[in-house]
Amino acid sequence: TGGYLYLYPTLEDSTMPQDIYRRLRQPRAWAGLLRLRTSVEFTPERAYGHFFADQQYENLYHVLSCDTHTTFGFDFEFTSSQGFSQPYPPHPPIG
Repeated sequence: TGGYLYLYPTLEDSTMPQDIYRRLRQPRAWAGLLRLRTSVEFTPERAYGHFFADQQYENLYHVLSCDTHTTFGFDFEFTSSQGFSQPYPPHPPIG
């Protein structure tokens, strides 16, 4: 089912065949690549999801398959203790 968990109160109330058919019928992408690009102040530290990092290229991930319900998560950290390299105003200018 692609990582989905279904709970049926009883076997008699189960709609498992319909649920499996519905999941298999949805459009799906296969063998994708995800390149994560950030500003120089950030670096991705941790990645979460159904993918794996490329062994040769940094910040490139191989996605085996995904659909409209697939999500990916990343934790970022500053590359230096100074944070951003240039000062940013505390609020965006309104003009």
